Amino acid sequence: MTIDDRALDDLLRRADPVSLEALPGGDQATAVRLLERRIQPLPRRRRYRIRVLVAVPVAAAVVGATAAAAVVLSSGPATSALSHGCYAAVSLHASTAVLGDDGGDPVDSCRRVWQTAFGQPAPAVLSACVSATGKVAVFPGATACRELELREFDGSFTAEAQRFAAFKRDAVAAMDGRGCLAVDAAAVLVRQLLTAHDLAGWTVDTGDQVPSDADRPCASLAFDEAHHVVYLPRI
Repeated sequence: MTIDDRALDDLLRRADPVSLEALPGGDQATAVRLLERRIQPLPRRRRYRIRVLVAVPVAAAVVGATAAAAVVLSSGPATSALSHGCYAAVSLHASTAVLGDDGGDPVDSCRRVWQTAFGQPAPAVLSACVSATGKVAVFPGATACRELELREFDGSFTAEAQRFAAFKRDAVAAMDGRGCLAVDAAAVLVRQLLTAHDLAGWTVDTGDQVPSDADRPCASLAFDEAHHVVYLPRI
């Protein structure tokens, strides 16, 4: 059913029965005020920002930082006894003198060769650290290990490193005591010593034996501690 405009007006008057004569004219002040009040913008609703507070476990963070520092500053044994390095400055890229292990204190060894290796007297204080490869590294100064984030060397070596050091001393002494030892005979000797020192997993590399090596009949020793290989190059 469709309602025409006249019927719609009549319905509106009955729903809001205000006499047209009671309404102020459009040019009267009251009408103007009513109109202005009607068209005023509605007050803006205040927006509230929700703040989320996150509780930070301060104690845990402090403990974590302290533990990290403890790891950096802790001391420990070296895992390699083959050699140690003497560094001219507190840097892993500084000039380095590499010394073979003689069973003594690495700091004392570096102090003895410092003048010859670097052309100046050894510093009053030297620090022994454990490098990332497990070897002893000696630097000038008392705080070198902390500055480089390395463990301090506690003066000891791991059990396997000690067994290897003993094996190396025995192998060198045995080879020297036999004069010119053929490669095959040297390989047998070295394997026996590896077994005696409980160094499982080590291998002996005799190299390629070719006729041109006839003028180099004697075996020598070389060690790859990182890969657990003993080489017997000809000399």
